[in-house]
Amino acid sequence: MFIDVTLVPAEIGEHQALQDCAVIVIDVLRATSTIITALDAGASSVVTVADVEEARTLAKALGEGAVLGGERGGIALPGFALGNSPLEYTADKVAGKTVILTTTNGTYTLHRSSSAAAVAVAAFINLDAAVDWGAQKLRQGAKLLLACAGTRRRFSWEDACCAGAILGRLRQELSGSVETSDGALAAEQLWIAAGRDPQRVLNSSSHGANLLRLGFADDIAYCAQLSCTDSVPQLRDKRLVLE
Repeated sequence: MFIDVTLVPAEIGEHQALQDCAVIVIDVLRATSTIITALDAGASSVVTVADVEEARTLAKALGEGAVLGGERGGIALPGFALGNSPLEYTADKVAGKTVILTTTNGTYTLHRSSSAAAVAVAAFINLDAAVDWGAQKLRQGAKLLLACAGTRRRFSWEDACCAGAILGRLRQELSGSVETSDGALAAEQLWIAAGRDPQRVLNSSSHGANLLRLGFADDIAYCAQLSCTDSVPQLRDKRLVLE
């Protein structure tokens, strides 16, 4: 059983073909936390797109069945109904609708991972469920890649720590029968060095500090929760859904 961690999106696919991999995409602040929350709130699916104009075009084609959400630099986009705060994605806004989401980091990483045999998303809020999903894929013979979205294509502390947390729990669940890459070992050590404390991680990261300056302290507190949902969104026909 082999687990890899890519610490920045550019590493995805560089050293391994994805066709035999199961990938868990991690963008704690905030895309994967938002995707999980939107689907928990009853959204029928989430479609991630890298380009703002592509998102607008798709929303126009889908009409009243779609909700536009997204950000650039942490700020909601003009004309979009929602930003990238998971707290905005309530049932009254998204239930029964397709959420079209474009963000600075997470949607790009999802697109880089889309050729994999299976793709799911994780954050601290669904950590235990993501571990169960990853363990199942490993037992089925797939390699597992934990793909960190980072911040503006660069390394981010919070995504690496979340990957390290998932890896540590997988070791426990699989009784140590796990081989890892150096990137995976680094992520696990970062999580240990952070005291296994999500709130500390998010408050001390540069991305977290920026969100605090922008007034998103409630988002930080929400995204720091550990395993408050059992949902694991998976990519099916270019849409993220719950199964």
